[in-house]
Amino acid sequence: WRRKVLPRGSWVALSVVIAGVIVSYLPWLPVVLGDVGRPETGWLPKPENIAPIYQTLVSWMLMAIAFPVEEQPLWIVIPVAVSMLGLSSWIGWQAWRELKLLWRHSSTHLVTFTLSCFILGVLLQFFAIVYLLGKDISVAPRYNFVYYPAIIALLGACFASKVKVERSSDSLKASNLQLSPPVTSLTLILVLALLSCVFVVSNLVFLKPFHPQQVARDITQEPTVPLMVVMGYHNFQDVALGLSYGLAIENLNPDSSKKTTPASLAFFKAQPSYDSVWQAIAKLPVLPETRLNLWVVAPGLRRRDFPPQLMANQTTCTLDAAEYHRRGVPYQLYRCD
Repeated sequence: WRRKVLPRGSWVALSVVIAGVIVSYLPWLPVVLGDVGRPETGWLPKPENIAPIYQTLVSWMLMAIAFPVEEQPLWIVIPVAVSMLGLSSWIGWQAWRELKLLWRHSSTHLVTFTLSCFILGVLLQFFAIVYLLGKDISVAPRYNFVYYPAIIALLGACFASKVKVERSSDSLKASNLQLSPPVTSLTLILVLALLSCVFVVSNLVFLKPFHPQQVARDITQEPTVPLMVVMGYHNFQDVALGLSYGLAIENLNPDSSKKTTPASLAFFKAQPSYDSVWQAIAKLPVLPETRLNLWVVAPGLRRRDFPPQLMANQTTCTLDAAEYHRRGVPYQLYRCD
């Protein structure tokens, strides 16, 4: 593309640079191929036709507007979803119009071209992971953090600058790039961004799929009774889930000096089966209290597979049939007396 302006002999240096970039990818290939088969990525579904394409578009929309639609009643979901779609379409149209002007302007063309190529390159890698490796990472908007800064930089350039154009009879020439933002558009976008941030930090958007806050409230519903939570895990993803529950329980009582109920958290590996977890519970050290609520979190276990009684050291713990819950994973209360 630029070969006419390259000095003589530069093809050698250019080839070395290209080869260096290719070689730098090689050490990562075993890592990528190894991660595909790891249980931590087993939850990613296989791609369904064009679903990754529109899921990517939804992720782009959420980069600009994030209003609460998850687990809301239908009378809220429909108008909020329609407003998000309309506003994001307006932002996209405005950005595309300004992006074309930035592309044509000599002082901003190279930066616009570089960021656009970076975004395109990352998207191609994403779709290679989706369609070639069979892992649909487009189902989780959080993975788009890889190129999120580049998109925000382009959006910022589109809305923070206005290009004056001069139309001639034979071409459209851009000149005099001026920092003259359209005040109405900027004000609306800033308000939308501020509202989206408030919704996110208020835990109304991007809800965790296993709802650790709600699980913590279920588990601590009897604050006067000492608590122990046992997490049966198969992989590190289950461990992370258990830690999120522990953190949510801790956040319900941020001032440890005022806690009236001691709480403990234990992890036992559920291999080859949950029998190893039941045996591990039986070998727990002497319980700190004569009365205890023992919650067992068991990913992959069915309700009927929870034993009616468990032994925790020398204490008998009886299943409470009314306190079985499932929020992505099942968790069952045992009362130890």
